[in-house]
Amino acid sequence: MPQATAAIDNSRKIILVGNPNVGKSVIFSLLTGQYATVSNYPGTTVEISRGRAKGWTEAAEVIDTPGIVSLEAASEDEQITRRIIEESPEAVIVQVADAKNLRRSLLVTLPLIEMGLPVHLNLNMIDEADNRGVAIDSRTLSRLLGIEVSETAAIQRRGLDSLKKGLKRIRPGTWRIDYGRETAEAIEAIAALLPTNGISPRARAVMFLAGSAGSDGLP
Repeated sequence: MPQATAAIDNSRKIILVGNPNVGKSVIFSLLTGQYATVSNYPGTTVEISRGRAKGWTEAAEVIDTPGIVSLEAASEDEQITRRIIEESPEAVIVQVADAKNLRRSLLVTLPLIEMGLPVHLNLNMIDEADNRGVAIDSRTLSRLLGIEVSETAAIQRRGLDSLKKGLKRIRPGTWRIDYGRETAEAIEAIAALLPTNGISPRARAVMFLAGSAGSDGLP
């Protein structure tokens, strides 16, 4: 059965997530019309940009999170990004990725999908990938992950319409990581003890086994 899409309106949040230096701030400006409020996340020195989607959908809040390498929350930036995601179960996630470094980006994509939230993968800097001879079959990638995938060269404003259309069809992914029988059994046992609100119990269980607690003290 096809996954239900998540309509974006002014009651939802659009959270931008991605590795450092992938063009998130440019995508943020293009989605919001460049107006942003920048403030520190409470109790930290980490800066968060917030704005409103402008000219293409209802005025949903757009949040630009710090660049991260993973969602294991090893650094303060990763802790804040994951906290924002965990505290916004109604949000949709746009992962901005460097198209020429897809493997690195997928280390963030797959955990996001396991969280059970609507995810859109934006392959930014596709022009640089083309120049380096890196070819990505976005349609096949979309089919394998079960999410919408768009290609942009944000600096040139290329592909922005594709990104916006993809956001209107955003949905939870279908990919599941095979951890092996013993680990899978441990994940299932832990997940059965966890709350079902917010991110998926399976994702929390994986975090627990990885030694990474959530913002609420739960795995």
